[in-house]
Amino acid sequence: MTTSSAWMRARVLALTGLAFAAAQTASAAFIMSEFAADDEGWTSNVDAEQTSEPRAGNDTGYLLISGNGAITPEAWAASKFLGNKAFAIGGEFSFLANVVDPPLAHSLTMYTASVTLISGGDSVTIDFAPRRDLVRTWGEFSVDLTASAWGLTNGEFSAIMGNLTDIRLSVTSSTGAPVDLGFDNIAMTPTPGAAALMLIAGPALLRRRR
Repeated sequence: MTTSSAWMRARVLALTGLAFAAAQTASAAFIMSEFAADDEGWTSNVDAEQTSEPRAGNDTGYLLISGNGAITPEAWAASKFLGNKAFAIGGEFSFLANVVDPPLAHSLTMYTASVTLISGGDSVTIDFAPRRDLVRTWGEFSVDLTASAWGLTNGEFSAIMGNLTDIRLSVTSSTGAPVDLGFDNIAMTPTPGAAALMLIAGPALLRRRR
């Protein structure tokens, strides 16, 4: 085999490997819970279960958190959202929330959805702007996974994202804790750059030196 043909063969194999690795990275990086069949490992400080009961146009299932009105119900993350998630820095965390059974079911109640990232003894919380349209209606929420969005330094945020021990979702109001909450389409979406950059940089990295 000539040097040229050996180089070409190695280049093709390397590019194939880069493409496969990039595809694997892209598919593994996006994390989502749709609750179509089960609770996908999510738990709660009260009681949590997956339900397929249609709710405000949602008929594919969601996570139902059943409270008693005395404490604020929280959804606690499944293991697939935890651990080292540094790859998602620069991306987005999003979810849908629904006040399924409010203590006071009227449109004037303002509900505040929150998401908390926990890393051991450290935690940081985002409280979204209060909304009135969560009573038996799905509201969409998203926050950038950047240090500035969470009011932290880059080092502080990287430390939390590098060792997530829990993510907690909740909905509160000034009139008391909602009795039952629904959560759906919980997702951690990284920037599309990492896998794409591998494919773009691959040929340059493999360029033959003369």
